[in-house]
Amino acid sequence: MPRLEFKHYCNLTAFRAVPASLYRDLLGKYADACRARGLDPATLADDDRSREALLAFFTQPGPDLPPELLRAMQEIDDLSNDAGHALLVQDAVQAGVRFPSESSTWDPRSLAIYCWVHKPRAFKASADRNFMNKEKAFCDFAGKDARQLALPTREWCDALAERLRPYFVQRLLGEASEVRSYVDADSINFVISHGRPFRSDEALDGVTPSMIAYRPRRHDHVLFDNRTCRLRVNGPDAPTVETYRASFGEACFGDADYFVRGPIVSLEPLLQRGEGALAWYGGVTMGALIEVWLEQGEERRPTTVIYKSRNVFRSAEDHDHVQPLRGRPIFAVLELGYVAGGRTKRVELEPPDRVRFRPNRQRDATISFLENAGFLAGPPPDIKPPLGRPEDEHERLSE
Repeated sequence: MPRLEFKHYCNLTAFRAVPASLYRDLLGKYADACRARGLDPATLADDDRSREALLAFFTQPGPDLPPELLRAMQEIDDLSNDAGHALLVQDAVQAGVRFPSESSTWDPRSLAIYCWVHKPRAFKASADRNFMNKEKAFCDFAGKDARQLALPTREWCDALAERLRPYFVQRLLGEASEVRSYVDADSINFVISHGRPFRSDEALDGVTPSMIAYRPRRHDHVLFDNRTCRLRVNGPDAPTVETYRASFGEACFGDADYFVRGPIVSLEPLLQRGEGALAWYGGVTMGALIEVWLEQGEERRPTTVIYKSRNVFRSAEDHDHVQPLRGRPIFAVLELGYVAGGRTKRVELEPPDRVRFRPNRQRDATISFLENAGFLAGPPPDIKPPLGRPEDEHERLSE
């Protein structure tokens, strides 16, 4: 099962925050499956009996739960926070969507369910943007060797939470620390819950203002990929990411430095060898730099210069103002041709740990080229489709 717990739908408070009418809309399509598990969507009301039934339904999923509903809840859960609320409102406004008058009092959970049911195009646009934001937020660390990790026990997770607790206390984030784990395909996924800085907000009880003091919770994510022996860490800042890297190395393999620091993707070969870095190798017969982003000036306030061309280095020979080696490269796009023929492939490189290309053909030849040219160090990270252009329908159909 993809996921056994939803961050924003795991207690009665969450189900009290959403009108029962929205749950009826969400579950109506799956009424038969819901009734088979003792939940009739048509009878849901804004009372604790219905909320307890919903809590049991979503926190104790069984094999008979429709996969489509599980995927829907995962997408809804990912947008049921302040950031998701902002994305949904922005995409809905751009699409000319009008919300019901009562939506001004909805929390992010209610808005996410409403958009998934009634405004699917706006919801999909927000879900796609949210996914890309998450991908950019992860830092990758390569393992020293090709070990694998089994799903940890509850006791193991509790021990890791205790190991992390002093760090959160030192950062004035409270003593709460919890680690949960689940399997998703070849990855062992961890959710680390801890406190945020204490907050005091002004609230309105009707028209009377009052102050509410509380400590919000944060959920960080750490993924271990058994295929590549790579740790992917999502944390609020660099010290927290480093703490997770060392703690998971020590807890999983007895070595705080098991997961290697340093960039996995590097653009230094372009600075060192220029066009020579794209020379023929193995299954790659042609390489061209078609886009490069450079930071120039002071590191604290850099200026970004972007060059795009069918071949940036050849353009530099014809135009003096094109200087692709002047500055710090932060993003590059290569176009590669192959001995096996077929269409050229767009490969996006973004240090320290992003490689993007369509991996359904010539994957091994592409990775071998990047490693031998010096662009890729260590085992390759998860390969994602390129961000710079939409999927080419003709290319997809021809393969």
